[in-house]
Formats: sequence, C-alpha cells, structure tokens
Amino acid sequence: MAPAPSPPPHLLQWLRVQGAGDTPHSGRMLLDHLANTYCILAASRQPASVCATGLFHSVYGTNAFRRVTVAASRRDEVCALIGEEAERLAWLFGTIERPRALIEGLRGKVIRSADVKEPVLDRAWIRKLAAIECANLLEQGELWRTEALVLFARRIGMITDFGFSPVGQSWRKAWA
Repeated sequence: MAPAPSPPPHLLQWLRVQGAGDTPHSGRMLLDHLANTYCILAASRQPASVCATGLFHSVYGTNAFRRVTVAASRRDEVCALIGEEAERLAWLFGTIERPRALIEGLRGKVIRSADVKEPVLDRAWIRKLAAIECANLLEQGELWRTEALVLFARRIGMITDFGFSPVGQSWRKAWA
C-alpha cells in the first residue's frame, strides 16, 4: 500500500516559522497534528482545498484548542498560501461550535457562522468541515466518541469497521 501523500514542504516550513513545531497539542506538537490531519484527508481522497485546510485547520484557534498560531489579521497571507476556499474553511473551522454544529448541520439543521461571506453554511460547506473534523478527531484517537461523525467518516470512506481505511496507520509521520 502506498504511503499517504505528504504535505507540501513550503507549507510545513511556513507553519514551523509560525511556531507550530513548538506548540504542544494533544500530547505532541501542533505541527505533527496538522500534518497528520492533512495526510488523513489526502489518503481519504478529499479535495485539495480540504486537505490544505487540514494542514491549517486550527491555526486561528478553535473552541477546543484556544491557542492562536496565526492572527486573524493575517488571513490574507494564509489565503495566498493555501487558496481562498481552504483559508475560509480554516476560518470557519475555528469559529463554529464543533462538533455540535457540524453534527446538527449533517442532520439538516441550518448552521450560521460568524463569517460575513458565509453567514449560513450550505450542505457542501458542512460536509467539507465535517470531513476535516473527522480527520482531526481520528488523528487524535477521539473520533469514536462521536457516533454521528463516525457514521459520516464511514460514508465518505475515511474509516471502515476495521479502522482507518485508505492506508491503515501509515499516515503517521509519513510527512516527516
């Protein structure tokens, strides 16, 4: 089985310069978590913008990880690095109440965001954000705690009844 695609080296270096390699996160460094999240999404054949978001998903901080690695005032810089859609997904990921809002959105409830460009998240945005959250939680070994997201991860082929689908655990440190 082929190893998971690695994150682009220039993006890893940019995140290192921002301090992600020195920031603790879930028992290791934030950069490890971000890169592994990217690898899970890439191995799961998610769109390039979703994979890029995986690499930047918590740089603005989130409701669960409050540490800000990149200030909101630098959103244009992040946009230039990863693209408009990926940056907006990263911003939304940091501003919505996850996983609750994503679970409600997957069930058809209207989800509002603080983003002026996307005040109401449509189904496509919710699905992209849910894929990122699944990879985020899977990487931390916490996906199993949220049944609705486990079901979604199965539906998109990220996991099977036997675990992580595309590459087993080969995504861990595949990028190093």
